[in-house]
Amino acid sequence: METKYFISIFLLVIGLPSMGQSTVQTPWGSTVNVWTQGDMTTSQRNDMDDSLAADFPNAVFHETLPADDPNDPTPSSSSKLKCHGYAWYMSWRGENKFDAPWNMHKEDAETYFNDPSYLECSEAEADILWIDDGAHSALTTDDPDDLLSKWATGPLATHGKGSTDSPWPTTSTNTTYYKRCCTK
Repeated sequence: METKYFISIFLLVIGLPSMGQSTVQTPWGSTVNVWTQGDMTTSQRNDMDDSLAADFPNAVFHETLPADDPNDPTPSSSSKLKCHGYAWYMSWRGENKFDAPWNMHKEDAETYFNDPSYLECSEAEADILWIDDGAHSALTTDDPDDLLSKWATGPLATHGKGSTDSPWPTTSTNTTYYKRCCTK
């Protein structure tokens, strides 16, 4: 019995380095929990890019993290960063580098609009969209017909708002619009 207990704890501890927890701050200074995790292989990332490019041919994918093989083109897909971490944390900081990416759960992302950092607004004023009650977050762009968002473990993409343009269309009645507001 003690051996099984020891082995279980040992295996749990060995697995911990693949996912780490930390905190970041909203513009207002509230604490938000975030997680880091390992990435897919370059082959898996390329497969994800190819699959989503076939399904959403009008989307433009952007480079995220370097490939693990320097001879391969850099795929956009990555499990190190997802939509909420990109939209709510990295974007307001003006960061487009993904060397220290953060994953953020829906409940943690809500901190950004539960403090004065972001306020609910009209679609025309929005900086960030909270799509389908927080299933996805996306940034507005200079083109009112396009959004920029990280598609879960898929790519960072510029895409339209409709169901043929993105896995997360904004046509849902459950999309809320937010604008950047206050910093401390």
